[in-house]
Amino acid sequence: MACVAFAAGPFGFEKGMTKTQVVALLGADHVKTSNEPDLLKVTSAPNPYPLFEDYALMFSPTEGLLKIRALSKDVGADAYGFAMKADFQELQESLTAIYGSPSSAHDILLSGSMWTDPQYWMMGLLKKQRILYSVWILKSAAANHVTTVQLQAVGTSTDAGFLELDYEFESFTEYVKGLKAKDAGVL
Repeated sequence: MACVAFAAGPFGFEKGMTKTQVVALLGADHVKTSNEPDLLKVTSAPNPYPLFEDYALMFSPTEGLLKIRALSKDVGADAYGFAMKADFQELQESLTAIYGSPSSAHDILLSGSMWTDPQYWMMGLLKKQRILYSVWILKSAAANHVTTVQLQAVGTSTDAGFLELDYEFESFTEYVKGLKAKDAGVL
C-alpha cells in the first residue's frame, strides 16, 4: 500500500485531505470528536506549532479539508493584556513573513464601551467590546492553496485568553454558500 505524505500546508494539513487520512496520519488517540460529518477536532497536527493545542478541521464531502482552526493554549495575561498582545504580535510577524502584510489588522475598542482605561484591556476583550485581529486575504491562493488567514485574540477571563488562527483553502467560500443555500431551501 502506498503511503501518501502530507506536509506542505499549514501545520502539515493539506487542502483536500479526508477525515480518514487525518486520523491515519495523527492516530486515533489525537481525535477529540468526529461525530459531526463535516468537522473533526484533534489535539495535534502533523507539524504542530508549540503555541497551539487544539485544531478543528472542516471538511466538504466532495472537496475534503477546506478549513483549519487552530486554538492556542491559554495565554496568561495581566489586566493590560501584555502577554496576549506579545503572543499575538509574534504570531502576526511569523504570518507576515509567509503571507505578506495583513489585508486588515486592528486593536480596537468598540464605541460606547466602558472599558476604555488601559488596565481594562482584557476586560474589553472578555466582554467582546475589544477586537484584536489580523486577516490576510490572498489575491491568488498561496502555493498551499490558502486563500484567507485570520488571527484573533479571545478573552476567557480578565487575566487569560487564547489565540485563534484560521486558514481557509480554495473552495471554502463556495462550500459555505452551498450549505447556506441548502439550509434556506427548507424554509
